[in-house]
Amino acid sequence: MTRDVLRNLTEARPHHLDPSIPTPTDTREKELTMAMTGQREETAQTPRPTRRARRPLWAVGLVAAAGVTAAAVVVSTTGTGAKSIDKAGPTAGSNVVLSARTVLLSAAESSLKTPVAGGAYWFVEGVNGFVNMAGTKVRYLIVDRSSHRQWTARSPKGNSWFADQGLGAGPFTAEGKAAWMKDGSPTSWKVTTSAPKADNKNAVDVVTLSSAPRKLFGGQTNLGDKVFDLAGKNVTVAQTQALPGDMAGLKKRLLQSYAGHSTEANDPMARDPWLFQITIGLLRDMPVKPATRSAAYKILAGLKGVRALGQVTDPLGRKGQAIGLNANYGAGMEQRQIIVNPETGLLLADQTVALRPAGANAWAKPGTVLRWEATRSAGWSDSQPVKVGSPSPLKKQAKANAPEPAATVPAGG
Repeated sequence: MTRDVLRNLTEARPHHLDPSIPTPTDTREKELTMAMTGQREETAQTPRPTRRARRPLWAVGLVAAAGVTAAAVVVSTTGTGAKSIDKAGPTAGSNVVLSARTVLLSAAESSLKTPVAGGAYWFVEGVNGFVNMAGTKVRYLIVDRSSHRQWTARSPKGNSWFADQGLGAGPFTAEGKAAWMKDGSPTSWKVTTSAPKADNKNAVDVVTLSSAPRKLFGGQTNLGDKVFDLAGKNVTVAQTQALPGDMAGLKKRLLQSYAGHSTEANDPMARDPWLFQITIGLLRDMPVKPATRSAAYKILAGLKGVRALGQVTDPLGRKGQAIGLNANYGAGMEQRQIIVNPETGLLLADQTVALRPAGANAWAKPGTVLRWEATRSAGWSDSQPVKVGSPSPLKKQAKANAPEPAATVPAGG
């Protein structure tokens, strides 16, 4: 049934929106004009919403982070503090369905306009969410949220730090909140999570989640001058700054690390989904030059199978254009999605949606968001890291446990 629905959606897509063929120049210019003016093309059909990482990996075992895979990053325009993207305005043309190439090439052009900034640390602040099914009397979706902040030292002699805090779990949607109340408004839940083993990658475990915020934790993240993981290899800030600023050069550099499998495990992965995953991480987490960010978006635009999903709302309530690619990213078939503001080049969020769920995600319906990470701010900053054990500037975040609307991102075919 799911396969038939996805096939029908694919066949219903207008010919010029097929991401596997180049977008003619006149079509692209027309779409850009429509996006900026808010006009709607009569033949474009807006997908019906259905329902809705990671940070630098630095080195395996450096950080015992709760959960995996999904964030967004934005280049700052100031040298004294990271730029907040919570105030980033919605993309124009809310009813317009742009092609994947149009969205990504527009973001590429916008990225080139970002001024180069100074600062002692590359600072990223975001919120992660991991979704699961819970409940005893009735079943409903809950999301376990956590905050993440990372200070990456520009100098190879400096130390880099992270500070994370679990914000607690709670109903994921308004519908889930109503079901939670019918369930007696519990403050803790038992859920199944992935616990892969050598002989069974789909093995699961049962854990207890609580609505109470958890204690701040963190520590140093660098190994000498190595501060980021790029395609499975530890790199320095200088190496990220030296990445090619043209699409062909950057693509060649990234593919030097491709070995037919994912970077986190030896699970087979085709080249284009691998490039999609690696390039997202570069855009999301790393202090690369504007030209490199532009080249990264161009790489995404040229990948086979990328889907334009239309304008959506991200987990923090911001508007953007969603792009997805189907692959076996985890348990079963999933769709990796990014939410972009093409007018500014900002990558707002990164999330994973179930298509044919299995293992620990067998509870999910196709189209259910499994995990997400959204960035509040990122950029070069002179602010000093918060080292765990010192007073935390975090505001009380228990209110973050209140239900937030799920991102209305349809699972593309």
